[in-house]
Amino acid sequence: MSVPYSVSTVAPEFWDALLLQFPTRQVFHRRAWLQVLVQVHGLKLTLLRIDAGSRLVGLWPVLSLRKGPLTITGSPLPGWSTAYLGPMLVADCDADAALAEALQHRALRSASYVETRVVHVGQSLSLLPHRFERLLEFETYLLDLARPQDTVWQGLESRCRNTVRKAQKNGVTVRTETDASFLDQFWEQSLAVFANSGLTPGFSRELLQAMWRELVPAGLLTVFSAFHDGRRAASVMILHDDQTAYYWAGATDQDLLPLSPNNLLLWEAIVAMQARGIRTLDMVSSSGNAGKFKRSFGPVAAIAAVHWGRSRTRFEGWLKRTYENFVRWRRRAKNPPAKPEPPTEAQPATAPTTTASPAGSPPMPPTAAAPAAPATGSSS
Repeated sequence: MSVPYSVSTVAPEFWDALLLQFPTRQVFHRRAWLQVLVQVHGLKLTLLRIDAGSRLVGLWPVLSLRKGPLTITGSPLPGWSTAYLGPMLVADCDADAALAEALQHRALRSASYVETRVVHVGQSLSLLPHRFERLLEFETYLLDLARPQDTVWQGLESRCRNTVRKAQKNGVTVRTETDASFLDQFWEQSLAVFANSGLTPGFSRELLQAMWRELVPAGLLTVFSAFHDGRRAASVMILHDDQTAYYWAGATDQDLLPLSPNNLLLWEAIVAMQARGIRTLDMVSSSGNAGKFKRSFGPVAAIAAVHWGRSRTRFEGWLKRTYENFVRWRRRAKNPPAKPEPPTEAQPATAPTTTASPAGSPPMPPTAAAPAAPATGSSS
């Protein structure tokens, strides 16, 4: 006899405890991150649980918003700066039956359009039987932090190790940020870099503020900054849970790029994440110049997730695509391109482009990042 599947909602205060039963969980599944999205984008959050009889077999956070006559539901949607989300199922359940039941919940059934991202590692779910279209496949770089630190260091490309040494010799030091004062400079650097390619940042100042407000108290965000002579040369925002760290965003003072702060900055972040017992660093993306920078740290390329989409009707799908095209046009129209080649500094889930220094000098011992002294305002 087949076990009946049922779907219900979870009270937010119980969500994080239930997540621990699912090894495919990501920091983006955590209640604090979902709360950031609700605050910044004005979303309605529904936390779904799927049961087979009396046994919990799945969780699925879904967020909805209205766009004119359309109800759009995402887990996640593009533009939310959320690398992963989507449903999580235990390995031995009937995945099709579980998903079919979840899709009957009002939060998903009544949506004009649904997009969701299925984490590839540890599960292989196809939404084709449920009228979804496979939209994109995402590749990432994963760095194994469970290895000894010396082994991780030797896994860096020689040019990367040399650039770390160069920054140390240039007097660059790395500290952890202890208050939100760095955000002014981080935001200004982001605006300047995106403006060079005729764009505005894919994230908002409000998002950065909400991340600091919600994620730092929850122990899910650490910001590392590189300093030279008291001046903040670069910063990197690292999201993390109990098992994985994620490179979310980086920003750099362009005038200080010759000091090569970015390789040292990411190396010190790696050392700090290892000290926390985190076993994997997810670089989140692997493309472009940012991908070259990340590849120099010796990660392994892996398929991270598959993105799926489904329109309730063809007309609603057409309306959704038309709106997306308008948003892309409006974003570019705000700033005509000043340069033909877009830079990669300060983009969400990307890393800065750096230049390797000459080889030949011996490695300097890595040092743990010290807390940054509170700033009095934006650095120039």
